[in-house]
Amino acid sequence: MLDFYTFNRTNLNATIIEAHSQRVSDVIIRSGRPILFKRFNQLVRINELQVSHNELLTTLQDIYQNSITSNLGRGRDAPFRYPIMLDDDSMIYCRCHITALGSNDLDYGAELTVRILNEHIPNVSEIGLPMELVDSLQKEVGVMLVSGPTGSGKSTSIASALQHHVQHHHDNIITVEDPIEFNLEGIKNKVGDIAQSEVPKNIDSFSRAFKGSLRRAPDIIFWSEVRDSEAISNLITSALTGHYVLSTVHTNSTEQTLPRLIDAYPTDEQRSAAVRIYQAIDTIMHQRLILNLNGNGRTAVRSWCFFDAVAQEKLLNDINKPEKIGAIVREQMKSNGRLLADDLIEKFAGGLISLEGYINTIKTVGTPNDLKIIKNVGDQLVQRELLSQQDYKDGWLKYE
Repeated sequence: MLDFYTFNRTNLNATIIEAHSQRVSDVIIRSGRPILFKRFNQLVRINELQVSHNELLTTLQDIYQNSITSNLGRGRDAPFRYPIMLDDDSMIYCRCHITALGSNDLDYGAELTVRILNEHIPNVSEIGLPMELVDSLQKEVGVMLVSGPTGSGKSTSIASALQHHVQHHHDNIITVEDPIEFNLEGIKNKVGDIAQSEVPKNIDSFSRAFKGSLRRAPDIIFWSEVRDSEAISNLITSALTGHYVLSTVHTNSTEQTLPRLIDAYPTDEQRSAAVRIYQAIDTIMHQRLILNLNGNGRTAVRSWCFFDAVAQEKLLNDINKPEKIGAIVREQMKSNGRLLADDLIEKFAGGLISLEGYINTIKTVGTPNDLKIIKNVGDQLVQRELLSQQDYKDGWLKYE
């Protein structure tokens, strides 16, 4: 239990170490407010201590080194990586973000968000990542996009897939990340190799990284995120010049991903951009994390779509009908992919996800009929002793 009355770097480290031990994903610290932990997507206060603005600024100055006050005063946020060494010489690595907040009493308040990174790269079997998705990396050209909300495990899935690939294939993989989240260079038993670069620490911009990447003899390139039309264009060019390229994107479904990419362009450029995107796209995977049945962790549910030549041709034939993209992708998912509702139902029936998580998600991606399986699933989980009779009576019987 954390027990301190002032806030400084030592107590920040203690807070992060405690959060790490509790499997907390994010620590949020704001001027004049109590410290917050985000665990399994639930926000909780750790105590009633309000971190003063001056204490937070002094701590930020200590860990960030650069002039944080002038940056915040000019409206500049600051992402950075923060390591903590433990007593046993092991490390906790964090991805941090500093930003200014509005304040009634001050010129600005401050916020520090700490994402605690899991240095362990799980095997694909540990996170249930289908091998048909991992095997896409064996293709010589194309784009794979992994979509989902913040904190949905996109980076973990990609790291796991790259680990499996580099342990089984003699490929040269380069990454450009902001920031680096997993130590891919430290993967054991590699037959290929991986080189990681961080923006702006190693390369000053993604644009400069793109210009140099194609001269580095890559087989696979991982860009940590596509955020704008320039990044999307660089991604597509990398693929169309003979490479397999991965990246992440923030969208709410597999079906919404292609429209999101196209909408990033000015209206007069969208048609030509769509042609290039359709020619390059190979795989889209969407991922969400749902609370486990026992509430002690989260399980990934996924949808995905593989784009063969026939699917690409259908998209190109309807290039002037962008409103049809989602329907075309959904039809392709039924024959050459997986719908999110199908994956959700399978994992719910297998006792991997909670009733609340299933209901909240299936209402947005499924049909009313998908709620009718709840009592049946509950009966089976009780028989398998995965669900107690009391929990069954309290939450499941009302869905008879």
